[in-house]
Amino acid sequence: MTRALVNRMYNGDGPISTLINDEQMGKDLKETVTSAKETVNILNKTIKS
Repeated sequence: MTRALVNRMYNGDGPISTLINDEQMGKDLKETVTSAKETVNILNKTIKS
């Protein structure tokens, strides 16, 4: 069961497989998360001042 799930994640056509196998999408996701973190930090600073 576990092996089948892992194989499907790496070899399937779902969103997890896409994230694992698509280098550009992985980079885009990383940039998006970084940007979101920076935005939250700016909002926190704004709220505190």
